Amino acid sequence: SKTGKKEILPIILENGDNNIAQKISIKDPQLWWCNGYGKPYLYSFIITMKLANGETVSQTKKVGIRTIELIQNEEPFGK
Repeated sequence: SKTGKKEILPIILENGDNNIAQKISIKDPQLWWCNGYGKPYLYSFIITMKLANGETVSQTKKVGIRTIELIQNEEPFGK
């Protein structure tokens, strides 16, 4: 994308199911908002794998980022 970051992570997969975890950091992310509260901004993540036979397989996932805040005020009956 225009503002995207490309990261190459060489991985050797075993036969069967494989799980891969990759941490990412987004500086000052644009947040996803519920209907009527703002723009529902989505980030696109494109995962591309090059197979041993040279074939390339890609998949795109769209993800929204939100913040959740728990505010515990003192009440007469407790928090």
